[in-house]
Amino acid sequence: MLIANRLRENNRAEYLLYMWQVEDIIRANGCDLDRLRENYLSQFQLTGEAQQQLEQWYADLCEMMRSEGKTQSGHLQINLNVVETLAELHEALLR
Repeated sequence: MLIANRLRENNRAEYLLYMWQVEDIIRANGCDLDRLRENYLSQFQLTGEAQQQLEQWYADLCEMMRSEGKTQSGHLQINLNVVETLAELHEALLR
């Protein structure tokens, strides 16, 4: 979450690659927050509010993936919007 926020502001392409990796991590854990906690989130060794915020961020992403039907493949609409923005920027720079 912290990395994503920093990348979104400073480097959209890296942000997109990071978010695709996050989607894959979520899929590898079956979009299950308990499995994510045990297998992935525990390695960050956060406490208190930081841990709660990170878990909530992953829980929200899991819910988005379920509601958008992206639990097996594909990318979240929030990430596709970034692709579209980058494509528009690319086209503008070519003119």
